[in-house]
Amino acid sequence: MNLLFIQRVYCLFSKNEKYKVNIIFILSIITSIFETLGVFSIVPFMSLLTNPQYITDNIYFSHIASIYSLSLVESKVYFGILIIFLFIFSNLMNILTLWYTMNFIAAYQSRISTTVLNKYTQNPYNFFITSDHSVLSKNILDESCILADGVVYALLQIITKSLIIIAISILMIAVNPILFFGSIFLFTIIYLLIFARYKKILFNIGVNRVEANNNRYKNTRDVLSNIKDVKYYTLEKQYIDKFHSSAKNFAYLNAKRNLIGLLPRYFIEILTFGTIFTGIIYLIASDESLLLNIPMISMFLLAIYRIVPLLQNIFTNTANIKSSEHVFDNIKAIIDTDNYKQKSNTKINDFKNCIQFTDVSFGYDKNSYVLKNVDLNIDKGKIYAIVGETGIGKTTIIDLLLGFYKITSGKITIDGIQLNDNSFNSINHIIGYVSQNISYISDNIISNITFSDNQNNIDMKKIDKVIKVTQLNDLIEGLEEGLYEYIGDMGSMLSGGQKQRIGIARSLYREPEILILDEATSALDKETEISLLNNIKRYYPNITIIMITHRNTYLDQCDKIITVASNDISVTTPNIICHE
Repeated sequence: MNLLFIQRVYCLFSKNEKYKVNIIFILSIITSIFETLGVFSIVPFMSLLTNPQYITDNIYFSHIASIYSLSLVESKVYFGILIIFLFIFSNLMNILTLWYTMNFIAAYQSRISTTVLNKYTQNPYNFFITSDHSVLSKNILDESCILADGVVYALLQIITKSLIIIAISILMIAVNPILFFGSIFLFTIIYLLIFARYKKILFNIGVNRVEANNNRYKNTRDVLSNIKDVKYYTLEKQYIDKFHSSAKNFAYLNAKRNLIGLLPRYFIEILTFGTIFTGIIYLIASDESLLLNIPMISMFLLAIYRIVPLLQNIFTNTANIKSSEHVFDNIKAIIDTDNYKQKSNTKINDFKNCIQFTDVSFGYDKNSYVLKNVDLNIDKGKIYAIVGETGIGKTTIIDLLLGFYKITSGKITIDGIQLNDNSFNSINHIIGYVSQNISYISDNIISNITFSDNQNNIDMKKIDKVIKVTQLNDLIEGLEEGLYEYIGDMGSMLSGGQKQRIGIARSLYREPEILILDEATSALDKETEISLLNNIKRYYPNITIIMITHRNTYLDQCDKIITVASNDISVTTPNIICHE
């Protein structure tokens, strides 16, 4: 750890956080002053106890005693009370500083986690396709906490404790520089030797700890995401063993780091008592009066008593920083990443004429194309079915229209207005989209339809309408809580058909002019599918529907069928049926 590292940490603070850090330093300075006064006050107090003449020999005590007409006993009592108050106040200042610091760290941890999540959400859709979600979750929920506790809090503790040590050290130098420098030299040598020995080990622990934590999150996600298959194929033990291995490794690395952080304490205790008794033996051997040196010995005893835990605190936190350095670099790299520059998009207020694909080509890499030179017109108010073999590019057409990917060449327009990638804010109020894998929030039905937890701005007329259109009445009426029934994690308490209808209801709630259904009725039986699509046309007569399907159930009701083949896209009338 060096000044450059401290500067890098400081740069991560917001303006308000820097202000709060300065307050922590001010509180620490005040605390160090009172800690020093408390230690120093032992000298005159012990002198009063061991040498009755001290009150007359010391000009300051004699002056105070004469002003207030204090006897020797009264001087001892009042000075003893003063020392008690000094120690009470210094400890209260320690508590206040710690309380303020902990509150600062809690707010900082929350802010960093939110910042990391915000940075991730600014990325284009392709980022989430290619990223491991367990790693993203770990960085948001866990690594941000490690940065706050293992780096920022540890660094603040090192600086604030160092201020107290420096203040007490200055006092000890003034009283007996030889004894002080001899003691501090031995203390420093022990800490430096231990830290030098374990510096690289601590860094490697930090790197391995990040990897073990990644595996913990990945294994947890794998077992919970695939629980149905895990249960069916009785693979519980296999997944539990994988998790146990990573969890054990993670816990072992934490234990090893904590052990290294605590090691100096035991060496320092041996050294401290050895130094104290060596000093006493030295005084006896040099024929100096032990009684006369009791005040100085008492002060050094108290100073060492206060300093040793502070030194241990500094070492432990230094070890924490070293083992968390890799996490700091990781989170800082995320935060320093430039936000994705979203192109300015013209907001499309309504859909009047047609959607046009003009010479559109797209590939996930430069060497191959999923779609090439596509020309396509989609007119307002009509129903289009997109059919073709699996993996041929049907969903890609929709993803390009919605702006999830950047097209390689060509252009896509709505009523002549060109769309860019990530153009969601310009089209999401006129296009309703229901994907193959509909997402759900762990809440009730009405929140999943509105896709919001704000219960105050719900239009119940729209809710009633979409429930009728999607034929969810029977489901809702059969539930004890009705619309407010909890649907489980990712809709686990609903059937596939019920979940799809809720997804469609969510899209229709926004009253879109264009509705895109990507295999969104695949879980419905033939009669329900036909009835639902007829309802949509009945209640939204001007809506344009684009549906990707492998089924021919509703094809004869479509105005146009878009057939996607390996090197061609053709548009035909419904009398040409593409079979499953």
